[in-house]
Amino acid sequence: MAISKKQLEAKAVELKRAYKRSWYKKNREHARAYARKWRQENPEKAAEYNRLYWERQAMQQLKAVKEHS
Repeated sequence: MAISKKQLEAKAVELKRAYKRSWYKKNREHARAYARKWRQENPEKAAEYNRLYWERQAMQQLKAVKEHS
C-alpha cells in the first residue's frame, strides 16, 4: 500500500504540531519569557503581528459564516 505525497505531508505536519505542543508543555515558562522579551524589544513587529493575526481570524470567521449560509 503506497502512501500519497499529500498524506505524507499531512502526517509530517501532524507530527510537527504534536512535537511543538509537547515541547511547549515542558518549557512553558521559557517560551512565555522569550515571547515577552521579544515583544518588549520589538514593539512595532509585535503590533504588526497582532494586526495580521486578527485580520486572519476575521477572514476565517467570515469564511465560516459564508460556508454555513
